[in-house]
Amino acid sequence: MALNSSQKAKYERLVLRELSAVLPSQFQWTTPGALITVTDVRLSPDLSIARIQLSVYPLEYRSTVLNHCEENKGAIRFALGQRLRSKMRRVPELYFYIDEFYDKLERINQLLKK
Repeated sequence: MALNSSQKAKYERLVLRELSAVLPSQFQWTTPGALITVTDVRLSPDLSIARIQLSVYPLEYRSTVLNHCEENKGAIRFALGQRLRSKMRRVPELYFYIDEFYDKLERINQLLKK
């Protein structure tokens, strides 16, 4: 079944919202004081794969957060599945990436100051 772009966008927003609720509990012990935000979710056309962009502050926690997501992908997917149970037929496979937006913004600010 092919989804149109508005239906796909609806599922992307749903996964983003629910994952934003799931992730803080996954990181409360490994990165105390870190601010972890889900900035974007892109689903494949068949909704089987989710590419998740994470913003992490402070920056030194980036590798820790990404490693933790990879190591605990199953637990995160299970918790997400519990929240999406009645809304999606299948929970997508999760792939995590670090959002580089703030790095680019900082570089632009530095160039503008010169």
